[in-house]
Amino acid sequence: MAKLAYRSDIDGLRTIAVLPVVFYHIGMAWFGGGFVGVDVFFVISGYLITRLVLHEIEQGSFSFARFYERRARRLFPAMFVTVVASMLAAQFLLFPEYLTQAAGSAIFAVTSLSNIFFWTQSGYFDTEALTKPLLHTWSLSVEEQFYMVWPAALLLLVTRFGRNGVLLALIAAGVLSLAGAEYAMRTNISTAFYLTPFRIVEFAIGAGVLWVERYVEQRRVLLELCLLFGLLLIGYAVFAYTEQTLFPGVSALVPCMGTALAILGGRAPLLGLVLRNPVSVNIGLISYSVYLIHWPLAVFFDAYFFREPSFMEQLALVALTLLLAALMYRYVETPFRKPAGPRRLSAPAFGLTCALLALLVVLPASIQWAARENADEFAATTRDILSIPMGLLGATPAYGQESNMIASSALETIKPARGTLLKSMKCGTAGELCGFFSPRRTNVLIIGDSHAEDAYNAFATAFPENNYLMMRSQGCAPFAEQRTKDCSAVNAAQEQALEILSKVDFIIVQVRMKAGRAPLLAAYVQELRAKGFPTLVTGAAIEYLRPAPDIYRREASISDPLPDLSKFRDTSLFVFDAPLRKAAEDSGAIFIDRYAYVCPHDTCTDYTRDGKQLLVADEHHMSWEGAVEFGQYVRQTYPDLFATR
Repeated sequence: MAKLAYRSDIDGLRTIAVLPVVFYHIGMAWFGGGFVGVDVFFVISGYLITRLVLHEIEQGSFSFARFYERRARRLFPAMFVTVVASMLAAQFLLFPEYLTQAAGSAIFAVTSLSNIFFWTQSGYFDTEALTKPLLHTWSLSVEEQFYMVWPAALLLLVTRFGRNGVLLALIAAGVLSLAGAEYAMRTNISTAFYLTPFRIVEFAIGAGVLWVERYVEQRRVLLELCLLFGLLLIGYAVFAYTEQTLFPGVSALVPCMGTALAILGGRAPLLGLVLRNPVSVNIGLISYSVYLIHWPLAVFFDAYFFREPSFMEQLALVALTLLLAALMYRYVETPFRKPAGPRRLSAPAFGLTCALLALLVVLPASIQWAARENADEFAATTRDILSIPMGLLGATPAYGQESNMIASSALETIKPARGTLLKSMKCGTAGELCGFFSPRRTNVLIIGDSHAEDAYNAFATAFPENNYLMMRSQGCAPFAEQRTKDCSAVNAAQEQALEILSKVDFIIVQVRMKAGRAPLLAAYVQELRAKGFPTLVTGAAIEYLRPAPDIYRREASISDPLPDLSKFRDTSLFVFDAPLRKAAEDSGAIFIDRYAYVCPHDTCTDYTRDGKQLLVADEHHMSWEGAVEFGQYVRQTYPDLFATR
């Protein structure tokens, strides 16, 4: 049986894929779109797997057993080592609730379902990602799910319809996948990001290269041009894309088409040396281990130092990643992938070994994950035994669910249902109008993203005499902006609702302040005023570089139960308050400074006035007690706020 020729340029292209991912994850600002390296891998996999399976089918030598044995030898040993090592490190470096979450992700990682696990949680680009040492395994699960389906589909298509039938199926699957991704991003970006059906287009692009390469491979100039434009497209995505880019969908076509062109032109005599040189090839050979190792290192660095790495530390993390990857390639990957002589495990023995390793991970992880419901009780017991203030140990309350008592003499956890008043309104999170008009009370409409809930908690408790309505959307401001989430449908619904809200007496706008949002927010407030709506807008929220409860648990001690957390506070966004205040006041709107109640006399605090609660529940959302105090501050400062409107 003729063997397929080894292509060193593909290993070089793997280097182009993995290094931007590493640089992006350790915080190198230039590589804002480094996450597209994963998409480069998907295209490469689509090409190589289709090439291999199609070749063996046509040679009459294809075997499902042999195919899956090769895939298992390639992927599982190094992944098991990574999962086990990450879980061991997590025992010492992660807070209890993050540890139980990591245990759950370990179970799903070894069962090739971690993309589904992380799909049910927060987004890939959220700050909370730094608490998930196995987050990166989502892409491995996507690949493994592709491997489970594509060989059988390819065999069926080739035997029934021939190569042309395969090509038509690839085109149809790619178009449907891309259209589905675009549609999914309108409602939930994580659906399009994590789930395999919406990534099929990327594998299909790689597979489609097989039908084009014969027209290119003998034309030197065309090879050079393909590789040049391919690398330019990948480079554009790596350096021009950011976390705000609407991705995947159509935006993913840029790096994917670039990768397809790079595969076509990889044999170019001159420019091809960029991929075929020894450095690129050798890094490409260990790229799988590099990918596995780099993210846990970044997570555990953050967990230990609680800050972003300096430039020199970033370089050290890259060097350590490459060193550990080389060792894992030599002592884990190679012995299982390319064993020789009597040391080679037979296929059944290798399968049994994988099953035992999976049990080694799944059983203890299942016990730890199942105990997640008891995390609060365990933490409270620990605090009682040690007689230390609440918050030094224990689970972080989820935003919108419960609060975290800090300095209680009873050493108890207070668990007020944050947003209980809001839940009674049964408000959704897609920008729809909720609540009912009152003919006798002042009707106040609160508009915003997730921070609108904070505004509701504040104003509904401080001004209970009003009737409140709500239009909020998780992650979407009420005005158009470039976001990773497509908010156009939300914005259209809110705009349509405003056209018929003639009975609203007052509008409160509260959103999370971000770079680029201030002028859009100012214009939106001016637009509301132009329509005749009495309007109030709040300034930037109090934000921390890490979740406030986590910071507290690191900084507090028995001798200092209420430490100053100001060094972890992000004050960069407050520069936008001055122009927003001016625009609001010029249009006749009211501007309220959210920072003023935290720093009333240039002396800032992180806690409620009674010293029993953090003002912020996570990085930037108010705790229930913080929102209530903010509402009291507004009432004291503007006692006739609604009466005069």
